[in-house]
Amino acid sequence: LARQADAKRELARGVVGGQIDARQALELLGAKVAGWCQARIASGIAPALKAATIKRKGSSKPLINTGQLRSAITWRVEG
Repeated sequence: LARQADAKRELARGVVGGQIDARQALELLGAKVAGWCQARIASGIAPALKAATIKRKGSSKPLINTGQLRSAITWRVEG
């Protein structure tokens, strides 16, 4: 969580300091959050799967069968 907080603070400093505009900051933040979510899914999410589920799907990683869910996590800045 500290890494996420640091990233948000750095983007806010960039906006306040005039290095980037708010839309650029939101685009960067969206990309970071999507990446964090994808990485979290890839690393495994509690609770652990039951043995029967692991046997059926052939993997012990929750939320991953084909990778479609993970790759579908995106972002969009509107307005």
